[in-house]
Amino acid sequence: MREFLKNYASFLLLAAALLLIYFGLKPVLAGLKERSLELAVVQKEVENKKQKLETLTSLAGEIKSKSDLLAKVNTALPSEPDYPSLLVMLESIASQSNVLLQSLQPGQAAGNEAPLDITVQGNFSALKTFLSNLEQNSRPLLVKSINIVADATGDLLSATLRIGAAYNAGKTDGGATAPPSVKSTPDKSGSKEEE
Repeated sequence: MREFLKNYASFLLLAAALLLIYFGLKPVLAGLKERSLELAVVQKEVENKKQKLETLTSLAGEIKSKSDLLAKVNTALPSEPDYPSLLVMLESIASQSNVLLQSLQPGQAAGNEAPLDITVQGNFSALKTFLSNLEQNSRPLLVKSINIVADATGDLLSATLRIGAAYNAGKTDGGATAPPSVKSTPDKSGSKEEE
C-alpha cells in the first residue's frame, strides 16, 4: 500500500505540475500569439510604406523629368520676346557658322512673334550653314526675307535677314497677356475690328 500511495502521490504531483505548467504557460503562449499577430500587422504596414516610398520615388523622377522638359519648352518658347537672349543665341549661331553678325535691329513684337532684322557677313558656304543652324535651333525662328549682296570680289557676301522669333504671349506664368483677338467680319468701314 505504501507503494500505491507513493505512486499516487507521484501521479498527483505530476498532474499538479502539468496543470501548473499548462496554466502558467497559457498566458505566455497567448501573449506570444498576440505579439505574432502584431508583428504580422507591422510587417504588412512596413511593406505598404515601402510600396508607397517606391511610388513616390518614381513620381519624383517623373516630376523632375517633366520639369526638365518644361524648362526646355519655356526656353524654346518664352512668354515674352526676350531680345537679350535672342541676341546671345544669334551671336552663338553666327560664331558656330563662321559668319560675322554685323547688326541686329529688333522690331515691335506683335501677336506671338518678335521681328528682327539682322545682317551677317561671310562666304556662301558659311551663310548656308548659318541658315541651316537657324532652322535647327530650339527656339522657333522664321526667316521671312533674305537680301544677299556680294562685295566687289564676289567672295564675301552680306546677307540681311528679316526673322520672326516665336514666343508664347498667351502664357500666364510670365506675366504676359494674350494678344487681342481679331474679328473675321469687317465693320461698316470694311476694316477688321479688334476686341
